[in-house]
Amino acid sequence: MIIRRVLLPTEKQRVINFLTKFHLSFDKDIVESFYIEENDEIIATISRSKDTIKCLAVDDFWQGQNLTAQLIQEVTNSFHEDNIYHYFVFTTTNNKVIFEELGFNKISSSQKVIIFEKGIELINDQIDKLKNQFEFHFGIRVENHSIGSIVVNCNPVTKGHQELIEYTSKRHDYGVVFLVSEDLSFFTYKERQSLLYLSINHLDNILILPSTKYMVSTLTFPTYFFHEDEDVELEQSYLDAKIFKDYFMPKFNISKRYVGTEEKGYMKKYNNILKMELGQSLIEVDRFTFEGEIISASKVRELIKKGKYKEACELVPNSVKTLFNAMIRSKYHE
Repeated sequence: MIIRRVLLPTEKQRVINFLTKFHLSFDKDIVESFYIEENDEIIATISRSKDTIKCLAVDDFWQGQNLTAQLIQEVTNSFHEDNIYHYFVFTTTNNKVIFEELGFNKISSSQKVIIFEKGIELINDQIDKLKNQFEFHFGIRVENHSIGSIVVNCNPVTKGHQELIEYTSKRHDYGVVFLVSEDLSFFTYKERQSLLYLSINHLDNILILPSTKYMVSTLTFPTYFFHEDEDVELEQSYLDAKIFKDYFMPKFNISKRYVGTEEKGYMKKYNNILKMELGQSLIEVDRFTFEGEIISASKVRELIKKGKYKEACELVPNSVKTLFNAMIRSKYHE
């Protein structure tokens, strides 16, 4: 019985073929894979992305032979080789006991999978740091005040975002704006943060904080357990809402989370799941309009791609127009 690191394209294909027996797919973000071989046949495999263990599968005949622990040790060594000491795992519910025995900390779960993590600065540690930053900034204890919250990507910030945050500011002692920190957007995190800061700098009871990997990120759910995009969206939305409710709301003493209304698509489903999880703590606010049209970041990006920079600038707050215009021209090297 030999543990091998996948090096060749042919080995990768063998792992992919093995995973199909378990109705699992090979995620595009995988950077390393290992497999255990017996008599030239793969009997178990594991993979990882940058900081997430995934695609774990063990042949039924070899269950109970401690193969999972061996594979996890290999992938843990791989993390450490890259100086990664905090990592996650997504696994089916029938692997719950195995990972608990290996010292992994459960973050959340759905009917299909469990999210675990292990290493330094776990979820409570990271949220405590953000809460301490929030309290220090305002010189308060959150339990003594009414706290409202918004989670935004702001790709880019619009007049709609600005008005929603102003709406929140008026209804609470203090407000926290969690800005999606994962860099998978047209505008980088630093660009989005700068634009958002300039948009709400006049509100002295609002603070912008990074969302962390625990909110609206690829951490929330991998795709390899599902075959339909809708399944992925629903599970991702459910876990995202559950983590926010179970961790962020009690830590920050958040009483309300505000979102803009959505008419269609994934974001409407997301809002519906937020309603189910958060109940009366979720407040939907009618989307703000400009010249009769709903303001959206996607509309701004569409105008940018068409080269209609002047029209795009009309949808962002006045306080950011100069920087915004410079950013988009820089992106297109004009």
